[in-house]
Amino acid sequence: MLDDSKMEDVLSILQEELPPIVEELSGGIRLTFKDSLLHQDFLRATVSFTGPITRHRTKIEVTREKVLGNYHSPNAPIMYDYPDFSLLVYTLDNILVE
Repeated sequence: MLDDSKMEDVLSILQEELPPIVEELSGGIRLTFKDSLLHQDFLRATVSFTGPITRHRTKIEVTREKVLGNYHSPNAPIMYDYPDFSLLVYTLDNILVE
């Protein structure tokens, strides 16, 4: 949980630290931070992922509110010809500790 950190500082750290980590561990996926919404107690950043085949966007949200549990593992619906799989969604605490 973020107590005294400014959301601007958190965004700056994410923009500096996350792209090289993802690129190194993924074998070449590049991250680009797009729009971001900053508030005293909330941060939402849109991130564009560019890989060897395709591009996607996702949002990273950071809040000062207490979150229950360390991660959530929802099942993704089968919408294509892919087999069943699940997604691991981690809190920012877990990401920053790694």
